[in-house]
Amino acid sequence: DGTGITTEQVAAVAHFNGTFRGNKNITTFNEIRKFPNITEINSNNRFNSCTNLISINLGNITKISGNNGYERWNFESCTNLVSVGDTSRCTHFGQGAFSNCSKLAEVNLVNATYIGNSAFYRCVNLTTINCNLTKVETIGESAFGECSNIS
Repeated sequence: DGTGITTEQVAAVAHFNGTFRGNKNITTFNEIRKFPNITEINSNNRFNSCTNLISINLGNITKISGNNGYERWNFESCTNLVSVGDTSRCTHFGQGAFSNCSKLAEVNLVNATYIGNSAFYRCVNLTTINCNLTKVETIGESAFGECSNIS
């Protein structure tokens, strides 16, 4: 938008550095779609316990995982998260990715090949999952555990 960072500088950003974990002030984060080179949310840039986060647009994100092959609880306990926006590019939802996101009602997993252990555990308001089961190779233990409202 011309205030502080150029389009070229945005295009050069490839990683966020863990600055959001536990942030109680952040309510939306749609800016990630403006960073075309960021395609993965890993353990260095977690949003977990951002309890006032209501919506996020995952834009170009293809993988929600962890560092060095370890999966992490990236959006775990974002208890007010209602919308994750467009997740159609995302193929990998790592361990606990959205665990305990108690207000999340719908997720789009149409291109998911991997849904890790507890990926959506205790998403108690989750009612709708859009998924292409022919693409899914792995659904981890308790991936949708305690999600009793799925229809």
